[in-house]
Amino acid sequence: MAFSSNDSTDPLADILPVTARLFDNSGAAISLFNDQDRLLYGNTQYYDLICHPQGTYPYWPDIVRDNYAKGQGLIIEADDIERWIEAALAKRRVQAYRQFEVDAWDGRWLLMTETLIPGGGLLDIGVDITQAKNITTALKQEYQNALVKAETDLLTDMGNRRALERLRKILMSKGRHFQVTALMIDIDQFKPYNDTLGHLQGDLCLRQVAESIRNSLRVSEAYPIRLGGDEFLVLMLGAPLSRAAGSPENQKWCA
Repeated sequence: MAFSSNDSTDPLADILPVTARLFDNSGAAISLFNDQDRLLYGNTQYYDLICHPQGTYPYWPDIVRDNYAKGQGLIIEADDIERWIEAALAKRRVQAYRQFEVDAWDGRWLLMTETLIPGGGLLDIGVDITQAKNITTALKQEYQNALVKAETDLLTDMGNRRALERLRKILMSKGRHFQVTALMIDIDQFKPYNDTLGHLQGDLCLRQVAESIRNSLRVSEAYPIRLGGDEFLVLMLGAPLSRAAGSPENQKWCA
C-alpha cells in the first residue's frame, strides 16, 4: 500500500486493529512492556492471565504481586514474593531472547518467550503446551513402565539379568571404594522336586522362595535378582558382610 505526501491518514491506525485481531485469534497470550516494565499492550488471552481488567496498563511487578495474592494466572512458588520479583527482574532484559515453561492455576502449561526490543521494550508470548506436555508425560510413563517390565522376572517379580546389568553399570560409576555385599542363593534338590511334583508346583516353590528372600532383607538398599532356574542373587549396597550374614537361615520355603 502506497501513501502520498498529501495523505493525512496514519497507516498504523489501519494496521493496529488488524494486528490486534490477529493476536486475539492466535491463541497465545501476547504482551508488550516498555523499558520501565509498564504494560503497553496485552491481547485478550494475556488479560485472562492477570488480575487487571483489559484496558488498564499496570507495571509488571504489580501484575505479579496481584496474581500471587489472588492465586491467578501463572503459578509462583515463593515464600517471599518481593525477593522473587527482585530475582526475576534481574533476568529480564539480560538476554535478547529466552524461553521457559510455567504452569498456570487453571491447570495449563505455557511455553513463555521473552524477546528484547531495541530501546528496552520486551515482547512476551505464552503458548499453551498443555496437550503436548500431557502427551510427553504419558510417553515417559509408558517408557518407565516398559523399562520396569523388561527388567522384571515375570515368575518371581524380582529383577532379571537385564536389571543386573543396569545395576552393575550404576555401581561401577560409584567408584572402587563403594561397599557392596552379594549373596548367592540356590534351592537344594530343586530339580528332583520339580520333576516329581511338576512344573506348576516348581513355579510355586520359586515364588515362595522369592517372597521369603524379600521378607528377610534388612538393608534399605537391597536388590534381589533371579539369575535363572533356582539361582538368586541379592546385592546389598553399603552393608557390611557381618550384617548380610545375619539374615534368617534354614527357613522352610517350599511346602
